[in-house]
Amino acid sequence: MFSWLKKEGEKTESIDNVVEGLKRIYKQKLLPLEQHYQFHDFHSPQLEEPDFDAKPMILLVGQYSTGKTTFIKYLLERDFPGIRIGPEPTTDRFIAVMFDEKEGVIPGNALVVDPKKQFRPLSKFGNAFLNRFQCSTVASPVLRGISIVDTPGILSGEKQRVDRGYDFTGVLEWFAERVDRIILLFDAHKLDISDEFRRSIEALRGHDDKIRIVLNKADMIDHQQLMRVYGALMWSLGKVLQTPEVARVYIGSFWDQPLRYDVNRRLFEDEEQDLFRDMQSLPRNAALRKLNDLIKRARLAKVHAHIISELRKEMPSMFGKDGKKKELIKNLGQVYDRIQREQQISPGDFPDIKKMQESLANHDFTKFHPLKPKLLEVVDHMLATDIARLMDMIPQEDINVVAEPLIKGGAFEGVEDQVSPFGYGRGEGVDAGHGDPDWICSKEKPRYDQLFQSLNPIDGKVTGAGTYPLRRLMAASTHNCSLLTQLCFKASETADPNLDKLVDALAAAAQTCKLLAQMSAADADVSGVSIHSLHGASTDAIDYAQSMGSPDLTSTQPDVDEVDDDDSETQIGFVEYNEKETNMFQSLFRFAQIVFLLLTNAIMIVIIVNLLFIATAYVLTGKTFLEFEVDKASLNWMDHAKTLAFGTAKTEMVKSKLPNSVLGKIWKLSDIDKDGFLDDEEFALAMHLMQVKIDGHDLPAELPPHLVPPSKRN
Repeated sequence: MFSWLKKEGEKTESIDNVVEGLKRIYKQKLLPLEQHYQFHDFHSPQLEEPDFDAKPMILLVGQYSTGKTTFIKYLLERDFPGIRIGPEPTTDRFIAVMFDEKEGVIPGNALVVDPKKQFRPLSKFGNAFLNRFQCSTVASPVLRGISIVDTPGILSGEKQRVDRGYDFTGVLEWFAERVDRIILLFDAHKLDISDEFRRSIEALRGHDDKIRIVLNKADMIDHQQLMRVYGALMWSLGKVLQTPEVARVYIGSFWDQPLRYDVNRRLFEDEEQDLFRDMQSLPRNAALRKLNDLIKRARLAKVHAHIISELRKEMPSMFGKDGKKKELIKNLGQVYDRIQREQQISPGDFPDIKKMQESLANHDFTKFHPLKPKLLEVVDHMLATDIARLMDMIPQEDINVVAEPLIKGGAFEGVEDQVSPFGYGRGEGVDAGHGDPDWICSKEKPRYDQLFQSLNPIDGKVTGAGTYPLRRLMAASTHNCSLLTQLCFKASETADPNLDKLVDALAAAAQTCKLLAQMSAADADVSGVSIHSLHGASTDAIDYAQSMGSPDLTSTQPDVDEVDDDDSETQIGFVEYNEKETNMFQSLFRFAQIVFLLLTNAIMIVIIVNLLFIATAYVLTGKTFLEFEVDKASLNWMDHAKTLAFGTAKTEMVKSKLPNSVLGKIWKLSDIDKDGFLDDEEFALAMHLMQVKIDGHDLPAELPPHLVPPSKRN
């Protein structure tokens, strides 16, 4: 069946294979059905080879002086032959702007007889139209990928519509069926939709997927007026388009003159980039658009065949033909309903009933043919098999076209401008700091460093969710045995019989410390285990320690509302200490008591040291307890102690309110050495990327070289 696809010579582009396939299935399978039921007299002329080979076309439609011709000049960044620009209705003809090395103007009568051009069917509109039709050839790189059709400004009076001398809406319908994109231009100062403009928009119905709306000259009004103009435009379009979907409206000022109100400059740049990218996608989707149009044409041809055959069946064989013809035309809606029920055809596939009635009035029903199931079966097979085969070829075509240059030159150079500082997005977002000798994060690094130190980094790094291997913590505590001695001396100076409660609390923690030692030997992870669950102190001992200003062995538990759903973050704290003056006798007595306990529980106390280090670790200043000089004579624990908490990068990053997926991407970009921790430079980079995202810019897939911290660039 598809041997013709294999016989075709190898092409450099897959799009040629798809187009050749469309030509063949149209001529061999769809065209016979169209000719048999006079489809070309009712709907659209026969397709020729240039219709399949043509470049993507863009049709500009709008009222006079809305900037259609200026829009073309802005895209090309130069004039084209036959250009006329002015506030009055200057463009009085259809102008097809196409590429050619030889610049010039081809008149309409010569254009429609050129077999290489796709305009031959336009000859049916007569000399009145052909005299108002021309082709301007320009050697512009923009036109290598697309062609642009300029149209006369749509007027507001009935007299101007009648005096055109040709079917204006009919010409628009012909172009709308064959172009790839239809751009409706509106002037910010002229939002009224005239009767002729309304008829023109209605003529484009059925091609809603091709329509894009542009609100031009938006720089001529300020931001408050622009908001009102946009609302008024949407209100007017809602009455004309008659679709529940909201139309995409691009706002901008498409000319090369200074902006009158530049308060919306960023908005205009963003909208221009979106519109240009949409236009640049046309060459990639050209084959798919032709395939889609052929499918729509085939479905319409099938419905047309059922309508014609049904009318032929209802006609009498001898007398009363004229009366029956008028009756059938008048009751065409009933014919539609009957065909819809019998053939299970969607109502959206039927042609417009008013246009069909007008066309049927000029035809002889007796010359219509009855239904030929064989022709319909061929078309059904084409839609089910041949079209599906061509659809499978389009992905490969897209891969090949990506390597080909898209629409370039003219105003499209700004879309991918990576050279000048005025390219889109240059110096903004992740591109900020590109080319600067200093690292972009250095400007805010002092503030980020202060925040970094408040998270109590261990070995100069913070973790993402408060998880540190136990061995790493306990190994760092081996040099803090002097802390226990200081605590014992201080406890010996406190004459209180209830001190036994504190000692009992420390002893009760020994069993848990043994478990910690075993976990440490296996390098276990104690994330999610609070200090409160480790020390095992009784409630009475805790209350006593707090009342006496002694070290509190409890940990500050996080508020339930602040606990993350994915992994809770443990906060470890100490209450402040206070020194109480006692007499010398009581101090000596308590000191002897503590020394005795130390001698009998030496092993237990060593383990307690490790536990105390886990609870204290590093103070907010980053110093260890070894760095503090304890003044035994005037030590005031309330003044020197700090409330500590192991901070994490996550605790700070979630304050940005960015989604976890975005924060996860920022973490991966910032963790340059991929060790699962952030040092001060990586933390500063993470803060910078979060601010970039908050400002509305996109994050890069890979970290640009200019954002890599200086110490990690080698």
